Amino acid sequence: MGERAQCCRGPSRMKLCAGGCGRWGMTRGPLRSSPGGFPGSPLCPPRGSPWCRRGADGAPRCRTAAPGHSPELAAALRTGCVPDCAQDELALAQQFDHPNRSRHWREGLVKSSFNYLLLDPRTTQNLPLRSHCLSPAECFRTFVKAIFYVGKGTRARPYRHLAEALSQHRAGTQKGCPKVRRILEIWASGQGVISVHCFQSTVPAEAYTREGCIVEALGLQTITNQRKGNCYGVAASWPAERRRRLGVHMLHRAMRIFLAEGERQLRPADIQGGR
Repeated sequence: MGERAQCCRGPSRMKLCAGGCGRWGMTRGPLRSSPGGFPGSPLCPPRGSPWCRRGADGAPRCRTAAPGHSPELAAALRTGCVPDCAQDELALAQQFDHPNRSRHWREGLVKSSFNYLLLDPRTTQNLPLRSHCLSPAECFRTFVKAIFYVGKGTRARPYRHLAEALSQHRAGTQKGCPKVRRILEIWASGQGVISVHCFQSTVPAEAYTREGCIVEALGLQTITNQRKGNCYGVAASWPAERRRRLGVHMLHRAMRIFLAEGERQLRPADIQGGR
């Protein structure tokens, strides 16, 4: 077994790589700890299980990134590791933590904003519950694939999207923007939309910048956002590649928040006036 490739267990084992795509690698861990390992591993799901990710020949099957993802995210999904952009995120946060008050900042300097991601439960299949059975790479691929909208908001902003879809749901129609139609599809399947909140208590300009970096990393073709967003402060002068790398880093952080908090679904009856 010594020469066999080994898999790492749990999202926290994903390696943060400071180098470029060509130097990204995988951390190693116990062979038996991932369903992406070899057939017969005690923790592998049985063949035919919906969680099993094997080809007809029994070999592990690795799903690649969807068309439209940025090169930086595509590399992370392919290799199972994310770029280490902790210093860039710190630089971004520090600027907005003590902003230059002589400048005009979009929507002011009240720290009441956050970011949110809308996820499709038909893809996650309760990822937090089953994440210990999957490799870190598979967890990240599943999480990214489930995202269909990235936003910035305050208070109940994420629920306005659901309220917008609620009127269509009541009328039994499938009209509206792609985001609304996706919500209606999820409800029609008998499930609810997942709303993951992250990066809380920020000024609006920081939340818009985080949103912009994440959208750039995901690529507009893979989500229902209509615009790529805007970046402010120091990040606005960074090369696009640097912002996209930071976006991948923040996606991984958002995934860990989701895995820690668990999956909660929002159905029509859960929305104010939805009964």
